[in-house]
Amino acid sequence: MKIVEGLGVPRARLRARWENDSWLSNDDRFYTNGAGLGWTLADGPLASSIAGGLTWLPLRAPRISGTATEFSLRQQMFTPEDIQAPQLLVDDRPYAGWLYLEMRHQILALGEDRTHDMLDSWFVQAGVVGPSSLAEDTQTEIHRWVDAPRPQGWSNQLHDEPGLVVGFRRDFRSFHDVRWPFGLESDFEGHYAAHLGNVDTSLHIGAQVRLGWDLPRHFGTAIDTRQRADLVPFYMTAGVSGRNVLRNVFLDGNTFRGSHSVSRNWFVADFHVALYWEPTSRVRLGVGQVFGTPEFDSPSQDGDLTSYTFVQAELLF
Repeated sequence: MKIVEGLGVPRARLRARWENDSWLSNDDRFYTNGAGLGWTLADGPLASSIAGGLTWLPLRAPRISGTATEFSLRQQMFTPEDIQAPQLLVDDRPYAGWLYLEMRHQILALGEDRTHDMLDSWFVQAGVVGPSSLAEDTQTEIHRWVDAPRPQGWSNQLHDEPGLVVGFRRDFRSFHDVRWPFGLESDFEGHYAAHLGNVDTSLHIGAQVRLGWDLPRHFGTAIDTRQRADLVPFYMTAGVSGRNVLRNVFLDGNTFRGSHSVSRNWFVADFHVALYWEPTSRVRLGVGQVFGTPEFDSPSQDGDLTSYTFVQAELLF
């Protein structure tokens, strides 16, 4: 594996992330819960073989500082606003679950300065939509644990359907400023992406600003870019992203058979704020809030923003 100037050392990583819409608002609606567990391969024979077999992936960056390949298992669930209604709510979004495996290959390119850093990510997701996603069982069990109302409408969920999504995302950094008081620094990051598949076909573009101490250059990968052990990265981010949605199975309904569906909005925007802390070179923690514009036209939504909170933790080895 090619490493440039000692920057971008690949590490093994265990990463957990949980997303839920009820922590701040006590709601259970729309995108209501998501959880995932991922493992990034360390730099070894297997990781090198995978990276070597993917050298055909295009990279327009001038050089490669490090690569990482992550495998993860994730589950997402979607519900209408009234989860205690047993009947089909024709004007609200379908009940749906998505259980899938993802392989993500990331190519980090660090420039001569911090204004030319770049990350290319290629991924494939394969799984199942419908009862076999176990979303009904998961939500019912969690609600039993926390003594929340039992969801009543999962009999109306989308049918079982195999799902496949392939995609590409490029993140880039084009601005870095260290002229803030108290040793603070800031930077600007942008991204664009494309997803193609029967579960999700969409185009994405977005940007965020970061403000804090010792801003890392790894773009959230398991590639270690820290050069000073005496500094502890702690920073906040605020950003916006938009996506042009060409297909969303959770709104458009099943691909190969009839099912419940709603009128999808073609363009959706998301806003986020988050805090990240890397107390040691082996631990990374994050918490944040995401707000999204309405994904579909429904009397139950009334044009208000959807939202969810996320927490994540990473251990590097």
